Order: sequence, then structure tokens, then C-alpha cells
Amino acid sequence: MRPQANPATDTGAAQSAPAPTKLVCKAVRNDIGMLEPLRFMTVTIDFPKKYVKMVHEGDGKVFEYTDGPGNKNFVKITDDSVAYGQGRETWRIDRFTGTMTSSAFTIQFECQPRPTGRKF
Repeated sequence: MRPQANPATDTGAAQSAPAPTKLVCKAVRNDIGMLEPLRFMTVTIDFPKKYVKMVHEGDGKVFEYTDGPGNKNFVKITDDSVAYGQGRETWRIDRFTGTMTSSAFTIQFECQPRPTGRKF
């Protein structure tokens, strides 16, 4: 038998730190050709840690970006956008419209919060 939780005395780590934001992003165009694995992506953003994880749903490739000294990649978070990348390849998510763009190609993505437990 589990003891009952007492919110007045329990101070769990989950209550103090906000959960990372999970987004599901879909390519706006259907004819993306050789970039087909990028049609659907899951993006997880941990704002306090300045960490972004991007997963290509088509081929399962995972890319992680963390801001900090000694990293070759970056994460920049402002009130308007989240920008992340490595070198000249930059991804940008507009926090108002949910549009994600890349400096590497011109296809736009629409992003929205991913409901828990939802799969493609």
C-alpha cells in the first residue's frame, strides 16, 4: 500500500522544474523529395537547460543541441523564437506562429504541442 501524497509537505523535483516542451512538426509541402525523412519531426525543448532534441520520425535520426562553452552547437531562446543549430545550419521556431524554418533548405514546418501518448 502506497502512502498518500501530502502536498503541504511533499516537495518533489518535478514540481520545481518545468517539464520540457514537446512539439510535433510537419512539413508544409508534400513534395519534399530526397528530404522525405524530414516530413515529420519531434522537437523537445528544455528551456531552463537551453537544450533541444530533434528526432526525424522518418529515419529515426536524433540530433541534440546544447548551449554552453566547448560545444560546437548552440541554442538561443528569446521571447519571439528558439534558434538552434551547428555551424551554418540553423533551425528557428517562431514562438508565436509555431513555424519552423531551416537555413539549409526552404521548406517550412508547422509545429504544435504534442499530446501525450500520441504517435504518428
